[in-house]
Amino acid sequence: MSNNARNPGIGRGRGERIKRPRICECGAAFEAIRSDSRCPACTRLRRLATYKSHHERRSHDKCPGCGERKLKVAKQCRTCTGQWRSISQAGEGNPNWKGGRCLAKDGYVRIRTSRPGKHPYQLEHILVWEAANGPAPKGWHIHHLNGIRHDNRLENLLGISKSDHHKNHHVPWENRIRELEAQLNAREQSPITTSDPCGRDRE
Repeated sequence: MSNNARNPGIGRGRGERIKRPRICECGAAFEAIRSDSRCPACTRLRRLATYKSHHERRSHDKCPGCGERKLKVAKQCRTCTGQWRSISQAGEGNPNWKGGRCLAKDGYVRIRTSRPGKHPYQLEHILVWEAANGPAPKGWHIHHLNGIRHDNRLENLLGISKSDHHKNHHVPWENRIRELEAQLNAREQSPITTSDPCGRDRE
């Protein structure tokens, strides 16, 4: 006779689940398989308490702000909560506040402003140019003369039409290429001096 046959709870199968006498927290005696089970009366009471707490969490009443329907456990409805967050966490109240100035992935600097009818974050080079020259005409672009998008000095900004901007947009890059080529040529033409172990310079 095998060991599994003598011990039905060992091996591949779980064997027969045997109920054993237990003592509940309330003192009642009952039979159960698990040692942490409760008597039928306590089980019913626990299920009833769970259903009651779940029902209270899902019950509704009126929002104190607008009078609309809200969950009983919530302080206010979702609409009022969203409005409160937009006011309390705007600007310096936001935990991610970085001073209202950020460098975007496209290379431009954006500044938070309070201009009506505009996006909160505006391009810094446009604000700098308009502060000195007034509002830009419709269809104009503010061009960076040296091609560096975050260099927003007034002397580096030029207000031009859209067509002129597209025509001259390659100029700063070509100038930069010429500068780098001139630096490489100067390095190639200059003699390279090295020092030997005796301290004398060689060309």
